Amino acid sequence: MKRQITSSKSIDTIWYITLIICLVLIVTIQSLAKNNVLAISNFYIPDSYTYELRLLGIKDIETAGLAAQTYNIFNRFLYAMGSHSFFIFNASLLFLSLSLCRDVFEYISSKAINYARLAIVANPYLLIGAIGPNKETILIFICLLFWKLFFVLNGKIRIVSLMVIATIPIFIRPIVSLPLYISIAVYSLIETKCNKPRMLILTFLGAFFLLNSIPFTNTLVSSLYQDDVISSFSTSRIYDIALLMRDYSQNIILQYPAFIVKSIIFLFAPILRTLSIFVSPLPLLDVGYSIIASLIFPFNLSLILVFLFFVKTKKRKFSVYESMILFYSLLSIIVIILNPILTFRYIFPFTPFIFACFDLQSIRIKNYVIYFSGIITLLSIWFSMTYMYDPSMEITSNEAIPDFLQWL
Repeated sequence: MKRQITSSKSIDTIWYITLIICLVLIVTIQSLAKNNVLAISNFYIPDSYTYELRLLGIKDIETAGLAAQTYNIFNRFLYAMGSHSFFIFNASLLFLSLSLCRDVFEYISSKAINYARLAIVANPYLLIGAIGPNKETILIFICLLFWKLFFVLNGKIRIVSLMVIATIPIFIRPIVSLPLYISIAVYSLIETKCNKPRMLILTFLGAFFLLNSIPFTNTLVSSLYQDDVISSFSTSRIYDIALLMRDYSQNIILQYPAFIVKSIIFLFAPILRTLSIFVSPLPLLDVGYSIIASLIFPFNLSLILVFLFFVKTKKRKFSVYESMILFYSLLSIIVIILNPILTFRYIFPFTPFIFACFDLQSIRIKNYVIYFSGIITLLSIWFSMTYMYDPSMEITSNEAIPDFLQWL
């Protein structure tokens, strides 16, 4: 039986108004920064400018993969309608994603809906990136749309519709399609025979490590990640370690310790980013990364604790719907961690699901997670200000003004 939660329309309205305020605030800051009214740098996403350079032919696109080329065609369509079309398109997807959160997570709880929406509204990367080409916003919408239809459609039309939607990310970021395909495959198993998402995750990990030990399949798996190599994570001081882990991930023996190290780096290390709020000009994107890193930390920690068999969760046994969301959230994170190119922004399309899983945790564990995360956040700020902060340090700024900012 489906246990549907009725989401208050007044609460929905509050989330929509909050998103409007955040978008208007960020665009206003970007406009003032562009016109040198405010001393602010890094006020747009560097990857967005890279996509624009590809479109204009300044940056080579011929040697890029299928996803880069098809995404380039889509960007050409939006540019033809005017540079402002990116903001209209991305903002529309963000509002639609907020609406879809209710449809996807209403079978868990009203709190899960709000947690998922927080992952969208409070993510500075999505807000700053709304002004230009941004894959993350599109992928969030696609993933949420997939799971809405997953729960409402039946029969053959359900399989066909889900397969079509799961295929779309292949033309944007191929690896996002993998968890969607696997979720379709395991649904009947979870529904009828094996409602044990954590056991299925362990089975997936074992199968991956086995396949990664075979030269042919190792090459095939690596090819899934070769297209989208732009790395916003490169500004981190631990990026050199991430590059080393990329090489270790392809080794039959070293892939196991590499997975553990990469898990720690990806899920928890971003909170140790250098705090740049006292740098002039203020690097907007760097500050945004610090905010989202601190916000994601407790939800990642909670998800890991849910995965552990010995940690008591909210329920002794999850419903099929809760199990599917938990399975998908864990699988998505693992797929990103297994990615030879470790990029923090790759987690953003899955954050609504990760945040929603926070409500699967028992109240006692949730309180512990919140207290612990608060302490870690304060310690990370202290550590950053004491040992990593340098008043004379130079922040790489965006000196060029892309075309998608010209309408501001």
